Amino acid sequence: EELEAMENETFLEWRRGVARREEEIAALAYVHSQNRVGGSRGGAALGAGASVTPYEKNLHVWRQLWRVLERSAVVVQIVDARN
Repeated sequence: EELEAMENETFLEWRRGVARREEEIAALAYVHSQNRVGGSRGGAALGAGASVTPYEKNLHVWRQLWRVLERSAVVVQIVDARN
């Protein structure tokens, strides 16, 4: 129980930090879009990849990933860079 409570608190702190960072990026994108010249879409591009997926915000996903990593001898990460 103590470990779970500490884990939850740490995760909540991390989530708060991510939320603050997302707000900062959104604010910067907004300011940039207000200051753009010539109709460019630079403001949209600035904050394009700045969101966190629902999976990243879910503590259970992180717990499952940690359990798999603890038991694995080899981990392969496949990255899809399309779009």
